[in-house]
Amino acid sequence: ENIIKNNYSAETSVRGKLVEPQHPSTGSGRTELDKQTLLRLTQKLCDRIIFILFAEDRNLLKANTVKEIRSRHQQDGFGDRSMYDYYKLYFNAINTGNDKLGIPKYNGGLFATDEMLDSLKINDSYLDMEAQKLSDFDFESDISVNILGHIFEQSLTDLEEMNASINDTEFDKKKSKRKKDGVFYTPEYITRYIVENTLGKLCSDKKTELKIESETVVVNPRKLTKQEQSYKEILLNYREWLTHLKILDPACGSGAFLNQALEFLIREHTLIRDLLLPYEDLMIGYEVEKSILEHNLYGVDINEDAVEIAKLSLWLRTAHKGRELINLGAKIKCGNSLISDRSVAENAFVWEDEFPEVFAQGGFDVVIGNPPYGAQLSEKHKKYFYERFKTVEYQLDTYLLFIEKSIDLLKPDSLIGFIMPNTWMSSLFAKKIRNFITYKVTIPEITHYDYFVFEDATVEADTYFFKTTEPLNNQITIKIKNKISEKSHIVNQEIWQKNGEPINIYETMELQIIKAKMLDSTPLGEITQIVQGTKPFQVNKGVPKQTKEILEKKPFVSEIKNDDTFLPLLRGSLMERYSIHWSNNYWISYGEWLAEPRLSAKFDCDEKLVIRQTSDSLIATYDNQQFIARDNLYVIRNDEKNINLKYLLALINSKLLTWFYRNIINPEEGKALAQVKRGHLQILPIKRSSADDETQFINFVDEILNAKETLKKYKKHFDSLSAIDKIEIKEATEKLEARVVECEKEIDGMVYALYGLSADEIRIVEGKV
Repeated sequence: ENIIKNNYSAETSVRGKLVEPQHPSTGSGRTELDKQTLLRLTQKLCDRIIFILFAEDRNLLKANTVKEIRSRHQQDGFGDRSMYDYYKLYFNAINTGNDKLGIPKYNGGLFATDEMLDSLKINDSYLDMEAQKLSDFDFESDISVNILGHIFEQSLTDLEEMNASINDTEFDKKKSKRKKDGVFYTPEYITRYIVENTLGKLCSDKKTELKIESETVVVNPRKLTKQEQSYKEILLNYREWLTHLKILDPACGSGAFLNQALEFLIREHTLIRDLLLPYEDLMIGYEVEKSILEHNLYGVDINEDAVEIAKLSLWLRTAHKGRELINLGAKIKCGNSLISDRSVAENAFVWEDEFPEVFAQGGFDVVIGNPPYGAQLSEKHKKYFYERFKTVEYQLDTYLLFIEKSIDLLKPDSLIGFIMPNTWMSSLFAKKIRNFITYKVTIPEITHYDYFVFEDATVEADTYFFKTTEPLNNQITIKIKNKISEKSHIVNQEIWQKNGEPINIYETMELQIIKAKMLDSTPLGEITQIVQGTKPFQVNKGVPKQTKEILEKKPFVSEIKNDDTFLPLLRGSLMERYSIHWSNNYWISYGEWLAEPRLSAKFDCDEKLVIRQTSDSLIATYDNQQFIARDNLYVIRNDEKNINLKYLLALINSKLLTWFYRNIINPEEGKALAQVKRGHLQILPIKRSSADDETQFINFVDEILNAKETLKKYKKHFDSLSAIDKIEIKEATEKLEARVVECEKEIDGMVYALYGLSADEIRIVEGKV
């Protein structure tokens, strides 16, 4: 981590010093360039210097090439050439090759002639001092390509910050474009895991199909048996198959996933080379890397700087002494992966035009990556997505668009591996994408991480693998990982094919059986009216529109009844299961001046249930006092009077429905900001019983409600009682509390019986509530 920070700091210093408008490098050519162009050129210069330093430490260029450039400049007797002039001579030598300097030809685009870059006038002392900071690092032992990836990704945010400074606009790193675009650098263990379970899985399956073994035995390589010749052809066929694989990262960033795929394919070619050695069939190592870059790897990113850095990272990994750099311009491209209409976006990307050789084969074999999420979208782009994508709903999120797009870009029987937010599984606004995924593709595996994978992110991200085959009888492996251990279970994908219902990865087969029994019921939303409580304050809401001053002073809520407009107000903290704790101390001036008053009829009915919103479980009580409910409560009414609300209250407060909510509908147990949503309540399964049985439930609820009221009175007057009376009240309190527990236990038992749970299933529920 310190290496990353120190190297990044050095690169930032180089870039910052060279782009400073006040330093002496301002020359005639310099003033003609706008500052943003200058920043882009400065970044390119940094990339070139980093390549040289990397190359000299890895024996691709002579050791101490940067020092040699400094030395040649210092020996310049006439002094008419700047140090940057010498750097340019070496840049040209690296591009075209120079035998005199002992420099092989490394072109590929990075060192191609750039007249604007060449026109810069850079002060000798700045260039010398800042380049020296970078050359102090050992790029052979200290800095791997993966560590450079971290540095490069941070550089992208840094470039954005400098652009903001140039444009004289505010910059907030938490709200930077990289953050707005949902971009976070992916840790190596995640990129490796995803590559191994996509590209690795394809290769493993192919080797199994071809019956490739881990060793090769050849008696006489000059006189092969039929079996030996046949096996050699199998190995050659596999090697040829590898060269035709098409792997894509549609939001490649600095190239972390592409580098990981490159590493994997190199290892796979090395395996085949070793298996072919007994046949005396040799392959030159660097030709493998050249083949991979030319035929296998594809990347697209909306950020031009990211594309250049992705290319550089691949060049650094594959550079060999005396071999030209591969031109990656046809494989790593800049564009908007999600938009193909240039009237909508200047950088629209038409996949079939950009990569015709891929679609001549039917599409990609593997799509991997960390798709951007939470990106801010223009209205024009939103309109395009609503019209062109099948899975778009009310709340647009770019990572969901990348799922649909990636599936469309793949061949049949191909694989996707993404690390992305898990909100699509439970969000009430992701029904379409759930249907799309669960019915259209096979889900081999999902891994949930019980920690934040990305340091700067605020949402949970999991790894998902999808295969473009019809999901017939598919068993999904669910892995739950923390930083110490891992658990796993199997889920039948069919269970998730339920018209876009929220998905719970914690469901085991046993939980699915209980769920199936409970779903043989009527959803609560079909037999009741469920509304959120009133919202008192919000700027520009209400009649007249509320101001910031009203929001700050909150005049419509009071601890006392100020006038006749004030009505009793209930909030989440003033209620619990079967009880309300209001004592004339919370009032609201009810009327059109509130931000969202709701209709008074929603609150002043004869009876209603109220449910707390901020909770990881169901907490409900009964109200027949016509309280106004705040917006952290939900109100449940039954205007048709076709079901008794106290019967409903018994079911909602039971252990079984809390278990169902926590484990099936919304698994947020223990989370600080867990919330019950209206949509969650609407799908609670309500089972009707006989009139006599429902009366039993109602009787128990009445007993609990009365007991709770009595307990409140005991508590209210307890301090004013004599010592003897306190003893009596304490005994009475203990008896009542024990009776409440007994009644709740009786209700739980009746609910288990109502939904048909077995003794084993009851033990599962009891163990999880």
